[in-house]
Amino acid sequence: MIWSAGLLDYFSDETLQIFLRRYYRALAPGGVLVIGNFGPANSSRAYMELVGEWHLRHRSKALLMERARSAGIAASKVCVDQEPEGVNLFLRVSA
Repeated sequence: MIWSAGLLDYFSDETLQIFLRRYYRALAPGGVLVIGNFGPANSSRAYMELVGEWHLRHRSKALLMERARSAGIAASKVCVDQEPEGVNLFLRVSA
């Protein structure tokens, strides 16, 4: 398993795509790549940005799926999960 949470929401979509391509190739047979990213349902976003000057790239399920496809990963290998509040999305890629 390769797990990344709290990192890639700081980077551009292009950097995310490069990461996906590189680490997907590094997965062992049966392995899983999981990438956590804040989603658009984050009701604290305005507070985070205005008060904390904490700027992240909030990505939707559709955008995470598109980045994976653009990295050359088949749609059948990809899904997006979320925790109950829907604030944190988890792009899951299977080898």
